[in-house]
Amino acid sequence: MAQPKIKANGDDATKNNNGTATVFVGCKLPHGLICELGVGTTGHRFVKLMGGRTNKLLGIGVTRAPADFMTRWLKDNKDLDFVKSKQIWLADSEDDVIAGGVAILGMQTGFEALDGGQVPKDIEVDSDHLKKMGVSVKGVA
Repeated sequence: MAQPKIKANGDDATKNNNGTATVFVGCKLPHGLICELGVGTTGHRFVKLMGGRTNKLLGIGVTRAPADFMTRWLKDNKDLDFVKSKQIWLADSEDDVIAGGVAILGMQTGFEALDGGQVPKDIEVDSDHLKKMGVSVKGVA
């Protein structure tokens, strides 16, 4: 049985950015990101990247943005951990962005929810205090 085609309705960030050539940007960060160039100058420009919460199936956001802007932004921010680990990437089409998202489907971003039901092994728990508060935590006597 063939997989249904996934259509990402990416946000168009080319408006008001004077970009000519465009590129599709994939973003694995759940909250997205505001990318800025020229902060504090008259040439200040920004692009708001859609985040992973916009496509919960794949956990990626798709944004259409000016190619010159995004290429420069990625070059200027190449030392950021989420840029190094390719949690933000460029592609020529939405299908290519989605293919990139599928390739990193299991990647951890560092923004995953904590498991509140388990006590880490390296933390000492004050069981008496928890009992007085009426709190029950798995693994706590």
